[in-house]
Amino acid sequence: MTVWLKQIATNERGDRRSPTADSSRPPNAVPNSPVRWTPSSLPYRPGYEAQLPRGGRRWIFFDQRERLPVLVITQDERGHEVEYYCYDRLQYPVKLDDDDFNPDKLWAKPKTPAPKAASGSTLPRPEILHL
Repeated sequence: MTVWLKQIATNERGDRRSPTADSSRPPNAVPNSPVRWTPSSLPYRPGYEAQLPRGGRRWIFFDQRERLPVLVITQDERGHEVEYYCYDRLQYPVKLDDDDFNPDKLWAKPKTPAPKAASGSTLPRPEILHL
């Protein structure tokens, strides 16, 4: 998303090397979706982005009610899909604090050891199939 915002800022400064939004016909991304989406399209010139060496197009679909980007589709110059990101189950407002972004707390080892099997117990042997 930040790449797209940088591209908009670049265009507002008058630099026309980056993609500019246009009104091309969008792909039929989710034909039976109950969500109303507004598409925006960015054509990419050859060589602008590494994954699109011959150019292409990125579609960004915004949820009309929430005004958030919910779907991103990138196509190469032949219209073949290169990226597809769909964001669902959005939750907000969410109360987050620094601990929610602290990897030491997010992926800390458990303080209590996992329970061990009772002594003398055996696990059943897996069945071996002979073909």
